[in-house]
Amino acid sequence: MGMPISFCFLLACLLAITAGGSLGYPSLKASPTLSVSPALLQKSGQVVKVEWEGVTPNVSVLSVMVGNEMGTKTELGSLPIADEKGSVTLPLVNMRRSYYFGVRQTESTSLDAQVEVPVANKNEPAHLRISRVDKPHSLSVTFTTATSGEEEGLQPVVVYRKVDRWGKGREWSLLACASHTYTISDMCGSPANDSAWFIPPGVFHEVQLDDLDVMIEYEYRAGLLPPPPSSSSSSSSHLRAGGEKVSDSELEVMAAGGYLSPPALLRGPLEGGEDYSVAFVFGDMGVSVPFDTPNIEQQFPSIITAHLMREEMKARWDEPLLISHIGDISYARGYAFLWDWFMSLIQPLSAHVPYLVGIGNHEYDYPGQPFDPAWAGYGVDSGGECGVPYSSRFRTPASGEGSVKGKNTLWYSTRHGPVLYVMMSTEHDFTTGSEQWLFLNDTLANVDRSVTPWVVFQGHRPMYTTSSTEPFTTHLQEHIEPLLHEYEVELALWGHMHKYDAMCSIYKGECADEKETNWNRYIDAAFRDEEVEVEKPTQDIRVVPGYTKHVVVGNAGNDFQVAWSNDGHNHQIPPKISVFRTVEFGFCIIEASKDKLQFTFKTDGDGRVRDSFLLYH
Repeated sequence: MGMPISFCFLLACLLAITAGGSLGYPSLKASPTLSVSPALLQKSGQVVKVEWEGVTPNVSVLSVMVGNEMGTKTELGSLPIADEKGSVTLPLVNMRRSYYFGVRQTESTSLDAQVEVPVANKNEPAHLRISRVDKPHSLSVTFTTATSGEEEGLQPVVVYRKVDRWGKGREWSLLACASHTYTISDMCGSPANDSAWFIPPGVFHEVQLDDLDVMIEYEYRAGLLPPPPSSSSSSSSHLRAGGEKVSDSELEVMAAGGYLSPPALLRGPLEGGEDYSVAFVFGDMGVSVPFDTPNIEQQFPSIITAHLMREEMKARWDEPLLISHIGDISYARGYAFLWDWFMSLIQPLSAHVPYLVGIGNHEYDYPGQPFDPAWAGYGVDSGGECGVPYSSRFRTPASGEGSVKGKNTLWYSTRHGPVLYVMMSTEHDFTTGSEQWLFLNDTLANVDRSVTPWVVFQGHRPMYTTSSTEPFTTHLQEHIEPLLHEYEVELALWGHMHKYDAMCSIYKGECADEKETNWNRYIDAAFRDEEVEVEKPTQDIRVVPGYTKHVVVGNAGNDFQVAWSNDGHNHQIPPKISVFRTVEFGFCIIEASKDKLQFTFKTDGDGRVRDSFLLYH
């Protein structure tokens, strides 16, 4: 008796499947699988390995996600999958919430597989940064944790002491921090106020270290800690204003019951009048992340620029250092996760050297901002942040006037050895008689040239540029240039245009000496060959009182470019004020003594000096 035909057919199918489709029938594929090792993010920056198997290649992507405020997940970005089985390694920044990896089809939002990577310590002290303040011999220290620590009986603190090279075990001075944060309600537009993209920033803690000796090394640690074992009080206000002394052993006990960062080094700041100082200056850096973000811009060169500055900082650690970032800081533009990645990028710098900032259009601009003349066209460049994430994260050397929601000053000055650095905001009213204009006028009028013989003026949008016409140039020349002229400011630095653009010493559009531009054009012609190993020679420039040397330094990371302007003949001939200009990425170094100021531009490509000039009186 034969088997029914239907049973025979099913048996044949089963045999074909078991044999891997050898009879022409397709094999059944197992569902995709994902795994991550390590399975727990122990610390920020840790590298994890994501492995997959059973994935349809070339039409699938690896999705990188975090939990959001709606109780769902937001895809931050993705990576293409080219093989059925494979892996990828990437670092993860602690964003105080779990990461998730998933596999999905390119055109689909449904996940075929996913795996969670929890964060071991959401209160890991992160984003350490120090800044100058408006008090002599003092610095501020700021750091971030997920919570205030109050529910755990902890308090935000910083401990510090002079570095002891002889192992005598000096006690730590322990200071309590003030704390603040912001919420989604502080945002003023999309995507910053979109629940899918808003990530609570954690809590920012800040304290001021006083009576620091100039250029002496200190080590410090920051975190959430219980009261010292020797303290007679268990309340959250147990620390005296002047600090409390704790030993190494006491600190070890406290750290076991809380969260404490590894030791970091800083140096006591210069106060003005010293013979020598160094500053790294740049603008428009941003950040890059290790996955694709198709609808969100990344600044890929920023990684190299930050790395080269770290190496320069290490090489110059015994010198008095300062960092000045002249606007367009993280380019988060409402996508909050980019602030976490940016702060992690700069921490190897900002934890050790005072990191000063100026506000740019991508931190502040929003519809309806208080100063919004028709000619400005400020727009929506902050992505709804309206300056709040920027001002909440960064302390500047003064506080009070010109603040965003009372948290930060947007124009200020600070003395660093023989140089007075002055920062303005091009996003706020700078017209004659405005609050900012009065501050700038008063600051420049009262410079003591016996203490700071050099003045370096900074702002985001340029007063002069040889890129295509920037509408702000006319108004900055009308309202601010007379101040630079009257008070004989030697050097002005700008960002916004993503190029290096050195111009002559200028007043009212005219160079003080045409030899300044001709010299560098002829010299540069000899250094166009990429194989040339020697560095370009330095141009010596005698300062002409009332004429200011202008340089655009917005080339630290953002690669969006506008066309160069020219003298009317063709694209290759620069305007008459141009000395040297390039689209190469990098950063600049100012080395100042009482009688000379050396300015150097180093490229990301090979770290060589691409341009250099020396100002002298």
